[in-house]
Amino acid sequence: MSRTSSALERAVAWAGALAYFAAVLAWMGARTGTRNQVFPAGSAFNTGEHGLSLARRYLEARGARPGGPARVGVWARPVGEMGPEASAVLLRVRPVGARRALLTPAERVWVEGGGRLVLGLNNDYGTLHVAPAAGQGAPEKVFPGFAGVARLETPVPRALAEGAPLDAHAIFALAGRPVLARWPLGRGDVLLLSVPETIENGALAKADHLRLLEALTGSARPVYFDEHAHGLESHAGVLDLLTSWGLGPALVLLVLVGLALLWRERARLGPPEDGHRERRSEAVDLLDSLALLYDRALSPAQALRLYRRGLERVVSAQSGLKGDALARRLSDLTGGGDDSLASLNQAYRRTPHGTR
Repeated sequence: MSRTSSALERAVAWAGALAYFAAVLAWMGARTGTRNQVFPAGSAFNTGEHGLSLARRYLEARGARPGGPARVGVWARPVGEMGPEASAVLLRVRPVGARRALLTPAERVWVEGGGRLVLGLNNDYGTLHVAPAAGQGAPEKVFPGFAGVARLETPVPRALAEGAPLDAHAIFALAGRPVLARWPLGRGDVLLLSVPETIENGALAKADHLRLLEALTGSARPVYFDEHAHGLESHAGVLDLLTSWGLGPALVLLVLVGLALLWRERARLGPPEDGHRERRSEAVDLLDSLALLYDRALSPAQALRLYRRGLERVVSAQSGLKGDALARRLSDLTGGGDDSLASLNQAYRRTPHGTR
């Protein structure tokens, strides 16, 4: 009976383990279909159909060739706060969050200074309304420009409806409404694209969409993907602040001066210094200190007895005498056994120790 119950328990344990692993595999399989939704649509990190990961990789690879982007990166700060560069291109595709105006004051100043802002919109944005287009078919190119871009395919027919700037001119249109429009502003411009799908992963290889991406980003300009519009945020560091204040050359000069000073300190002038340190003490100071200690701790009679014992040790060490012979030698030195201070000093002077 015990063997049967033990076998049943093992079977139940194995069955439970297999059920657990089956559940884990099923959960992982269900998550596989949504793994690309970690980043929102229009993000340069999204590898799904509506992401811009392919566009980012393509521009990075093209940057190594003549006419390619000067730099490709991700922007995670509001425009105007420490950049971007005046000549940069900022791709803002499917931005999230409501806003009142098409451009903020800082964005307008940046664009007027020479920047290019590309807005890929599938919904209303500020004062600009985006709506489905009534017509079907491919958009028609209605304005010269963007050489090499002649045909677009719109997975979703969508166009700019109302609220576009009056001085913006359409480049591609569908059913009489702009699909791609350019708004010149100062030395820069704003490109309004109502079909962001054309530069996203799912349709980038169709029609002239790849050439459209190249035309949007320009030639030899820094290109940034605006992730701040998707909730990603970073703050400027101390080095960024100093560089924006024009102190970059000063920092480089400061580093060079520090290196020069370090090298100068390592260079030796003249012969090396003697590393010898005097470690001997002043014997006179030690004797004075010891005399003061004895004067405080001993009476004159005790000090005189210690003085005589010292004389005995000196005489014994010098002559090798001990016992009665040593006593007779001390008596001769002290003049008949007198233990006065004068006799002891006289005896010290008669010994070889005293002569030294």
